Amino acid sequence: MDNNEQSGPTSELNDDDKEPNSSPSATERYALRCPLGKGAFGDVYEAWDHQFNAKVAIKVIPHHNSNEVRARRMLREVRLLAHFRNHPHIIGLKDILIFPQWHGGLPALALVMEFMSTTLHELLEKLDIFSVLVHHIMKQILIALDVLHSSNVMHRDLSTRNVLISKREGKVV
Repeated sequence: MDNNEQSGPTSELNDDDKEPNSSPSATERYALRCPLGKGAFGDVYEAWDHQFNAKVAIKVIPHHNSNEVRARRMLREVRLLAHFRNHPHIIGLKDILIFPQWHGGLPALALVMEFMSTTLHELLEKLDIFSVLVHHIMKQILIALDVLHSSNVMHRDLSTRNVLISKREGKVV
């Protein structure tokens, strides 16, 4: 990514109110590395968290993708990710950032989430996996969906591409 096209993040998640707030250290905390894919609201990048020396995924939602309906859906997604961030089978939201000048000089919201090494879709394409592993992954997905459904939350885009897999577990994003 070209440094002329974007500037670093200027805010991060405040645990008290779950709103972005000003933080000078956030600009240097995350280093974007490479694109991972495209989501419904924006692009997802692999990044490095210098504070915790760990890979993270950052979903960048450009301002130009916004209208009131999309903004409300995005706010709902952020609130849900924050609410379920400690569930073992749902991707955890770690931080919320604002890039003041993303591509084209417009601001962008960024969600910092756990990094997962692959998707269920990629895993199924690459491996002839055993039924025990499929059973284990499906059980985790169903547990996550049960938690969401019991909170009256419906996942609108459940697919093998939205089930992310780490070396130890599967998580729904």
